[in-house]
Amino acid sequence: MAPERREVTQAMELKQTKGDPVKIIEDANRYVKLLAAMERALTTANIPILLTDAGLKRSGPRIVFANQAFCESTGYSQEELVGESPRMLQGPRTDPALLRRLAEHLKQGLPFAGQTINYRKDGKPYQASWNISPICDDNGNVTHYVSFQTHTAAPARSGKARRAESSGRGRKAKTKKG
Repeated sequence: MAPERREVTQAMELKQTKGDPVKIIEDANRYVKLLAAMERALTTANIPILLTDAGLKRSGPRIVFANQAFCESTGYSQEELVGESPRMLQGPRTDPALLRRLAEHLKQGLPFAGQTINYRKDGKPYQASWNISPICDDNGNVTHYVSFQTHTAAPARSGKARRAESSGRGRKAKTKKG
């Protein structure tokens, strides 16, 4: 059911309770169970999922949640990711033109799909395909972004490019600011 329709249905159900405390508690319990199921679904999904805040300032949005599949795919733990910008995954082969298009879509509150090369914690590149959607509050303001991703092996590079990357000239080390 679409979010708007679900909200209308829930509002109608609450109206029908006419203050019946038992019905209100039952509705609240149903809602809590639904939220718990949604959390388990996001956490245990077998595709990488990232949730960020809506901050689009210079340093970019901050990660508020990464599921286990995302952590396993990138080599970072949840603790290392939360509070950081997804920019920590970028490196020399990350497409800057794609990142500009991504930023424009997000500034306009639009969904975005694209793919580029990102980097694991150990520095190995991977192909990241994103499907990013804004999450809005009841007033239509973007509060977060959710990114459903697929990660595959990065396309092969020329010998010279591989040597530059493996010598450390290709990717700057990222440190967590504390």
